[in-house]
Amino acid sequence: MAEVVRQMGLIRTIRWFYDGYWRAKRDRWAEDEYVRDEGIAIGKAEAILQLLQNINEAEKLSQELIQKINSEKDEETLKRWLLSAAKAKSVEQFKNWEDL
Repeated sequence: MAEVVRQMGLIRTIRWFYDGYWRAKRDRWAEDEYVRDEGIAIGKAEAILQLLQNINEAEKLSQELIQKINSEKDEETLKRWLLSAAKAKSVEQFKNWEDL
């Protein structure tokens, strides 16, 4: 009887470690996904700003526009802005197309 109780305690302990291991692994996966998505958003924002700066070589981009682009985290919006920035002939044209 004592052996059965000891085994049950051991099983609970193993189960507790096992659950903790998988909980930490799931948390890590979620964190990795978040960091990856953040990196993608930052990269796209930088690409948009570089395209716009190349269009607008004579003067600097406004801080308001830079802040607006850098603060955007929606991947679909950034993808649309990137395509618009690549097609635009001027920063004003880009801003009009995207209502910025």
